[in-house]
Amino acid sequence: VEKRKRREGVLDFDDLLIKTRSLLEDRAVLRSLRRRYTHILVDEFQDTDSLQAEIIMLLSGMAGGEGSSREEASGAGSPGRRTPGGGSAPGNLFIVGDPKQSIYRFRNADVEIYEKVKMSFGGDESRLKITQNFRSVPGITQWVNGTFSKIMTGPEEGLFQTRYEPIHARREGEGAAVVSLRFERDGEKVNEVRRAESEAVAGYIRGLVAGGREIMDPVSRQMRPVMFGDVAVIYRGTTGIDYYEDAFRHAAIPYIVEGGKLYYTRQEVRDLSAALWAIEDPGDSAALVASLRSGLFGFSDEELFLFKMDGGSFDYIEPRVPGGGGYSDIAEAFALLRELHFSRNTLGPAGTFKRLLRMTRYLELSVTRPHGAQRVRNIRKAVGNAREFSARLHSYRYFARWFRDQE
Repeated sequence: VEKRKRREGVLDFDDLLIKTRSLLEDRAVLRSLRRRYTHILVDEFQDTDSLQAEIIMLLSGMAGGEGSSREEASGAGSPGRRTPGGGSAPGNLFIVGDPKQSIYRFRNADVEIYEKVKMSFGGDESRLKITQNFRSVPGITQWVNGTFSKIMTGPEEGLFQTRYEPIHARREGEGAAVVSLRFERDGEKVNEVRRAESEAVAGYIRGLVAGGREIMDPVSRQMRPVMFGDVAVIYRGTTGIDYYEDAFRHAAIPYIVEGGKLYYTRQEVRDLSAALWAIEDPGDSAALVASLRSGLFGFSDEELFLFKMDGGSFDYIEPRVPGGGGYSDIAEAFALLRELHFSRNTLGPAGTFKRLLRMTRYLELSVTRPHGAQRVRNIRKAVGNAREFSARLHSYRYFARWFRDQE
């Protein structure tokens, strides 16, 4: 691997760090860089590994090269040794970090490095602890403090785990913020537990809305009764999520599934995926047939079979439609796809998508099908994706391929 990198003249991420550290061994280079970078601010320092920390300490003029708070800020310039090659003025290094986040071990980050660097700054006068929480109500912070202060106690020896620092809520709020739902279940099988749990969650959500509990509106900042749209249900994984959907539908709770791959397996989303790609690639007959069979155009397998047997071709650019007038609907579908194909780069992802929906009346038809409200939300989410791609000036092909490959 190393020989190939040298031969092709490329470096990976670790190479960049190693070579930077080696470059700083040249005192003339180090002095020049210190003169250029008189002040250094490092955010998310808990994600720093030993080599990165050493580079930062060398550039700042701090001693050594060991690298480093819950959100905590430290300013260098307090007592400490200076590395050879020219010192730096006190206060030239400012570090922000949250050691609790070091559990993710991002790029080999080590909380011990963080703690050692923090200690090298000197006493508490050079460290500022930021403990205010602007997002959570007191009930949440109280529960978090009570729970994690018993878990994150810090080791008797060493620095391999940080000690928990309590946080304090800036917002106001009353009532229990963390609850444990208890529910009856018919058995111990996984599916039985999921069904009972989903019904309990649906009942709790309906109770929240019906009970008139108030929350702060994120836009007006005024208190108002909670609505269904204020609730998010977070799952560990999408396995068994259909139990929750069934429970929400039974309880008349409107919802939309966000994130993960499950959304892209929905039939209405797969229909759109096939049609969008068929518009991009006229030669993909599988995508074309899938879109013709979908709710967008609604042709049956029998109709498509007879069309083919009568001499028709699945090519909307130069279509071969059997005479006799029996296939005029297919001819109209081909004409729409042909129009969208030639206009796709002018209309862009969002424009092409919206014209497809408008000409096929797919949104209106989806409302009449089972779980119509959910289908419409899923389609609108797909339109939202197209708008995002258009806003970023991505091509239609880029969007259609991305949408197709999500499943």
